Amino acid sequence: MGHYISRQIDFYQEQNLKQIGKTLDSYGENIQTAQRILTGMVIEQELFQKGTGTRRQKNSLYLQNIESVLRNIRRTSPIISNIFMVYDGGSYTSSSFFSKESLVQKAWYKEALLSHENTVTVQCHKADYQVYFGEGPEVISLVKKVISPNDAKTIIGVIIVDLDIHLLEETLRSHTFDDDYLILLRNQEGEVLESICGEGKYTQEYIEKALNCLDRETYTGQGGFLEDFSLHRYGVASYGWKLEAMVSKENLKSQFLISGGAFIGITLLTLLFSSILSYLLARRITRPMQRLLTHMEKFSEGDFHVRAKEEGNRDILALSKGFNKMSRRIRHLMEDLRIKEHESANARLRELQAQINPHFLYNTLETIRSLALRNGVESIADIAKSMALIFRYCINSRDEVGTLREELAHVKSYINIQKIRYKNRLQVSFYVDEELLDNCIIKILVQPLVENAIYHGIDQKREGGKISIFCHKSPEGVEIAVEDNGMGMKPEVLRSLQKQLHECQGERMGDSIGLKNVHSRLKLYYGRERGLHIESVYEQGTRVSFDIPFVMYSEEDRRKEMQTGSIFAERWEDV
Repeated sequence: MGHYISRQIDFYQEQNLKQIGKTLDSYGENIQTAQRILTGMVIEQELFQKGTGTRRQKNSLYLQNIESVLRNIRRTSPIISNIFMVYDGGSYTSSSFFSKESLVQKAWYKEALLSHENTVTVQCHKADYQVYFGEGPEVISLVKKVISPNDAKTIIGVIIVDLDIHLLEETLRSHTFDDDYLILLRNQEGEVLESICGEGKYTQEYIEKALNCLDRETYTGQGGFLEDFSLHRYGVASYGWKLEAMVSKENLKSQFLISGGAFIGITLLTLLFSSILSYLLARRITRPMQRLLTHMEKFSEGDFHVRAKEEGNRDILALSKGFNKMSRRIRHLMEDLRIKEHESANARLRELQAQINPHFLYNTLETIRSLALRNGVESIADIAKSMALIFRYCINSRDEVGTLREELAHVKSYINIQKIRYKNRLQVSFYVDEELLDNCIIKILVQPLVENAIYHGIDQKREGGKISIFCHKSPEGVEIAVEDNGMGMKPEVLRSLQKQLHECQGERMGDSIGLKNVHSRLKLYYGRERGLHIESVYEQGTRVSFDIPFVMYSEEDRRKEMQTGSIFAERWEDV
């Protein structure tokens, strides 16, 4: 078992090292591709200057393209810190500053030119040739010599790619090894380009001793310096680099013992917790279900205020929420039913009170009219006649819905009374489509609007004014509007009134016959989307309008009204 786990750990660490190596291979391939592109540019420029190459482009434009290419290559590869090109035609960089004089004086630069290798990897150093002041960033340089196509011994240029040492270190740390490890990245000559370590104390002397053992292959066997380490290697093909990882075997053994003990302990604890969890889970399921059943029994006995505690698993929680929602809706429905029954009883009582001997009132008004005619007072006679018509229209409770013709006749009776008072100060005009005169409408909707226009608009102006009543078809059915050129309303008064109407969502307003009453009855009979629309400009006038459905009145509608209370009941249910 221990040998199997050890092999699995070794395999895992080999895969980690391979992933790091593949990342470095990817960086190397990108850099080599860039170096080949730049080498071709240097050779083409060399041939161009000697007159043996193409002359399709001008030399100045070609030189400008070099720096653009360098900057693009730098942006596409994050590990590249900077790129430099040095040849007879000039020197170029992918950054904003480059000191050629400082670069060519470097010992490593001279050694790279003398090397037999075409590409030389230079160990970590300070790139002070990249900055105006200071030592510059730490980089690893890849120096590639560009050989003349005409003479294999002649170097016509140098391409230098500086690698970001910090990004390289992050790449080496990108995969997890054991706590005690050492990773080395070396070039073809065996020189250390970068090294990282775990929690172990790896001094420079220790690293050099380990390198000697690695070079002499004395890391295995009894007494070997590295016999306590597990060694893994990977070759980075791009530049012949070697990636080596050494992981402490002793630390692996101690971790194995700890892991084994932890595995046994976790197994025992898992069994214990599984037993406890099974008991608690069963209890958690059954107890909420039992409570829910108890609440349901109370609910079935008539306790509609019972509420289940929303707990348990998903299914029981859904049942509890559904039960609470159902009981809440039933409570609301019962409360609504109680309120409607109370309102129905009050309405019936008011209806019975209004029907007490109405002929007495008719006869009284007719007596007043006869006396007025006998004494030659026609104005009083006209008022009595109009009052009788208004009274008969209002108290005839059997027909809650009438025709637009009857509603406008009622309005005219009211206007006749008001004209006796205001005389020439009040002018009223009707603009009505005749085809709409038999359209259904609930009673006493237009007269309160006319009354409001007289007392709050025309009456406020000394010279009086004009009221216009419009009835015409609209996309919503039939639009009825009452306009006046009276005093109008100030903006704050208009906003306050509109707010009051908005807050009035169809409740009954008692015995009031004002705007709120009309607004509420429109919503109650025709649907919540109906209601009054008020527009007003101060000292210019006011317009109040509303829409009703286009429904022609008939005897069948009258019978439906007597049976259901409203021929619009079906429309109300649809809202």
